[in-house]
Amino acid sequence: MAAVGGHVRVRVAGRRWPGRFVRAVAAMENLRMAVLHLAVTSVGHDAVVYCFNLKMEDGCEVSTADEVATVVHQIFAYAAGSCC
Repeated sequence: MAAVGGHVRVRVAGRRWPGRFVRAVAAMENLRMAVLHLAVTSVGHDAVVYCFNLKMEDGCEVSTADEVATVVHQIFAYAAGSCC
């Protein structure tokens, strides 16, 4: 995975949880990552796949595409209440 011009594409799959997406986007914005594009795919009745195109803005707290992917996956795990 590589950041091109500060842009990163990240996919996250998991169970559907009320409020998870909103909390996750707020956390990404707090880290200075802007959501440029989002595709959402439902998988069955209780699963979803999010595909984000993110831009690392000035002051972004992560600096590489791998760090962005790791942080986004951690955010989604935490937003669902399944982290740590």
